[in-house]
Amino acid sequence: GLCCHHVLHPLGFRERIVFLIGSIACGLATTSGIIIWYWYAGIDYNAVILSVQIGNHALQGDDEWAINAEELELTTGMLGSWTSGAIINSLFDITIWYISACPCCQIGGTLYMNTTCSRLGANIANVLVVLFTFMCLVVVMYRVHLENEGEV
Repeated sequence: GLCCHHVLHPLGFRERIVFLIGSIACGLATTSGIIIWYWYAGIDYNAVILSVQIGNHALQGDDEWAINAEELELTTGMLGSWTSGAIINSLFDITIWYISACPCCQIGGTLYMNTTCSRLGANIANVLVVLFTFMCLVVVMYRVHLENEGEV
């Protein structure tokens, strides 16, 4: 986690903040990528899959009940973004954390005695976060371009 830190853990607070930024960028890029994929595949992003109506009952004057109904809808875009987005973002987070705290470079690992290797995993993870953030910017800019053209 971001806040639960122990002195023996190989990652400091700065690395955790960088990885948080990378995770947010991954989520944004994934969501925008799914919207672009829906557009190219010709799938309606706002097609309703499931609709649930919830009624709010309130007592009004003279013991009358008023029903204010709300409708919750699950669309294909929501389903795709939540499932695929969650899976891709989780895989990104797990990969970044594993690379940054690579067990082969830690105490007792095979490369522990090599002093240049002790920060190698965290440096690779930092480069991946920067690349993913750049990719996020490109995907979001492309999505904005498509929306401004009226194509999405």
